[in-house]
Amino acid sequence: MGVTFAETGLKSLCKVDGETYRRWKIREVRRRNGLATLGVVLFVSVIAKVTLIVAVNESARLLARMFYGVMFIIGVGTYIFLWINAEKNVKSKKLDAVYKGMAQVIVAYPLTVQYFDVDGNVIMKQVDLQGQRILSVGTFVKIVTEDDEIVKVIE
Repeated sequence: MGVTFAETGLKSLCKVDGETYRRWKIREVRRRNGLATLGVVLFVSVIAKVTLIVAVNESARLLARMFYGVMFIIGVGTYIFLWINAEKNVKSKKLDAVYKGMAQVIVAYPLTVQYFDVDGNVIMKQVDLQGQRILSVGTFVKIVTEDDEIVKVIE
């Protein structure tokens, strides 16, 4: 016998507007990459300042400035390049099969959830999201799926 909606309290997934989801995804990319770029800038700046304070003579300071200037340009340039490519990928990606809904955690580690797809079939999937907290079994979570893959789990 199969599991029914009433037994679990779950509903079928519902379709998400592609353009609304694209705007949300672009904001997420900007936030994540902006924080990463800021982290690189702060890290290199702090190390450069400490090195300049410790440097004894003017030639050592000049060498340190040149070295950390190049490292700054390389680091920030790399992150900005990755940022632009990530945004370009989101803008050009087809987002026809994006759905959201509720799922129930059935295994805490590795995180496995069950939910009902659009047609009402029970789907059990293991979620491969890095940095995901361990949730207790039986917890209901919100999920977002792209092309039948769970891309976001929200408590």
